[in-house]
Amino acid sequence: MTRRELQGGAALVGLAAVLASGRRLAAQETVDLEDEYPTRPVRLGLIGTGLWGKEIARSLAKVTNASLKTVCDSADAEQAKVATVVPDAEFVADYRRVLDDKAIEGVIIATPTHRHRQIVLDALAAGKHVYCEAPLAVTTEDLTAICRAAREAKVVFQPGLQRRCHPFTKRVKSAAVDGSLQAAILLNSHARQQVNWMRDGGTPERAKERSWRAYADSSLGPVGELGIHQIDVANYWLNGKPTSVRGVGRQTLWVGKGWEVPDTTICQFDYPRGLQANIESSTASSHWGNSEELVGVGATVLYRDNEEQSLGYLFKEPGTAALGWEVYAKKESVLGEIAFIMRPTPKGGFDINKLEEGKLTIGEPLHYSLGSFARRVEQGGAPLVGWQKAYEANVIAIRAAQAVREGTTVTFAKEDFTLA
Repeated sequence: MTRRELQGGAALVGLAAVLASGRRLAAQETVDLEDEYPTRPVRLGLIGTGLWGKEIARSLAKVTNASLKTVCDSADAEQAKVATVVPDAEFVADYRRVLDDKAIEGVIIATPTHRHRQIVLDALAAGKHVYCEAPLAVTTEDLTAICRAAREAKVVFQPGLQRRCHPFTKRVKSAAVDGSLQAAILLNSHARQQVNWMRDGGTPERAKERSWRAYADSSLGPVGELGIHQIDVANYWLNGKPTSVRGVGRQTLWVGKGWEVPDTTICQFDYPRGLQANIESSTASSHWGNSEELVGVGATVLYRDNEEQSLGYLFKEPGTAALGWEVYAKKESVLGEIAFIMRPTPKGGFDINKLEEGKLTIGEPLHYSLGSFARRVEQGGAPLVGWQKAYEANVIAIRAAQAVREGTTVTFAKEDFTLA
């Protein structure tokens, strides 16, 4: 591969990710970041302005041609907080005011998981395009109701599985340039953020409302609230759905703090063709944040989801023959091994000098997820990830939470992933 070919975008570092399917795609397949922005102003509403709702508002502010006209939260105390993020947006307490506003084309639902169902149904009935945070539901009943409505709707419905939308996640899935990673063996996934889900409030009722993630009737615990994204990436990269899951959970850092769910869960998923995914989700440690290690024959990929600093490393097995691209790839020592640095390749490729200097404009997963939603609101078409993938990941998360709760192995049948 010549320097000119590298600049032309044939490959960034020659990343090869031949996954379990063994499918090889064209070397010129790249990620066009500009495809994920609307071309005209799109006005949206945000329902739910808690911790993640504010993150959504912050990230959406960076999306070209997308803006929040109205934000909604039932707690008046959130108004001043969200105003620092989106000062020009109107604040309302009743979400129906958002749905009744004809100027709002789509809504983003970021309320507690157990409150998604009715809001989603009302939003779809009002003809609004809907982006709903994941997991979609805590119970199978609510999940089924949401996905049935999404299936029948004539509008865009996009679940908040933002990590699937990130260019690097897509790059690992699609790029099969040189065959370095010849087949997947297993996936190790970590989602860690040190945070106490028990929150203060002006009244006991408000405190419980703000602490919903820590209670069993309103949350699936870490394997759901964090692990839903890990499960979805595992399904995506391993090209299938699990056949069984074993799980354990415990309270560690937050023991004695009133939690009803574990603060750390570890689940082992068996996939077809003998593949395995080990998924750890924890609110007791922030070490390494979100990361995936895709172990393969010939090479291993390590990916760290670190917002704008997200990047990956390709480790080649000793003795593996060089394929020609290695001379152009930037390398560094990671945990005592030499790794080739991988980044997603936009259409046309990156300038080699900017690549070598590390000056790249890559956003966080949430940014691309929201951008792609706003684009579909404008132009229609299928979202990057739809209700079916959310249904599958959510079913798996519900069963995984059961395995954690009971300390047992839970199996999956093909029909478990089919919406009646």
